[in-house]
Amino acid sequence: MMRLLILTICCLALSAQAQVFTLWPSGGGVSDNPLDAEIFSTEPVIINGVRCEMKLGLVHQDIHNLVISIQENFRDAKIAAKGNNLLVMMPVQDGWQQRYLYVSVRPGMPVLQVSMKIPEKIPDKFDWPRQLPILAQATPFRVMSFPKRQALYGAFRYDGTPTAAALEQMVAIASPDKWEPMAREETNLGRASGEILIRKNPPAIMLVNFTQEGVGFVYTRPLSK
Repeated sequence: MMRLLILTICCLALSAQAQVFTLWPSGGGVSDNPLDAEIFSTEPVIINGVRCEMKLGLVHQDIHNLVISIQENFRDAKIAAKGNNLLVMMPVQDGWQQRYLYVSVRPGMPVLQVSMKIPEKIPDKFDWPRQLPILAQATPFRVMSFPKRQALYGAFRYDGTPTAAALEQMVAIASPDKWEPMAREETNLGRASGEILIRKNPPAIMLVNFTQEGVGFVYTRPLSK
């Protein structure tokens, strides 16, 4: 679920509801790892057909000190803030943008850093993977492939259908491919917005979620036998 949260925030830039502002110039420079995060994962990722790389690391600071560190280390950057999450965006070269997502899980724990260099303008024409279900009237805007783990992530906008109804449709679309809902959120008195689905052959897991703003997310990866 944490990986789905990371992807959701990365792709929506913390959503249009986030506060976005420009950081004032500072005396610090910018390196590939400006806050000296402890990197524990590096893997390729393909976003709308563009090959990129994602790094995960831990910054051993609380969220309040992190804001000060960002001021000291980033120059001419923009930051989107929502809750305890911060997304730093800054241009690099050749039309690409460096993004650092900082996720504070809970007080006292290190802050998770997600680092990606992506095109400033991501292509809007791409093929939606056959493995990912999608609502009939939806408009896809993001597809991410993780070759290392054979995982897929997709995001799309849909009409004003209530989340519970959208979820019911999604489960019905996935069922012919032998996906079975595990959480049984359809029993949640019309308040359901997400579901976990399992397929036994070939074994795989799928996470589906819908927001009140009309955005749907689906993530799937194989399971070890």
